Amino acid sequence: MPTRSIEKLISETIDSLDGAKRAEPKPFLLTRVMASINNRVSGQNSWTKLGAFISRPGVAFTGLLLVILLNVTIFITSKNNTERSDIGQNNAAAKDEFAINAATIYDIENPEQ
Repeated sequence: MPTRSIEKLISETIDSLDGAKRAEPKPFLLTRVMASINNRVSGQNSWTKLGAFISRPGVAFTGLLLVILLNVTIFITSKNNTERSDIGQNNAAAKDEFAINAATIYDIENPEQ
């Protein structure tokens, strides 16, 4: 390319920037952006709302205490039940220990007889 055409293109490009102004946002742009964000947050589905409710410290702590209380109650109840049932089952357990019916490959069946 000739040198003159490159210089001409450069000067045209520089001259095109003469009318440029600083970009200005529309009035109350920040207010509209914040309102849009708040609308998205309030438009959550029910699972998100439930998760937000459960993740509150008071609700989470109460739920954890209920689970621990339930586990302790089940443990104590099952311990008392096994102590009562062990009294009568000791003899039966000893008898049933040797009464296992297990089929092995050495048990021969002859269906023709």
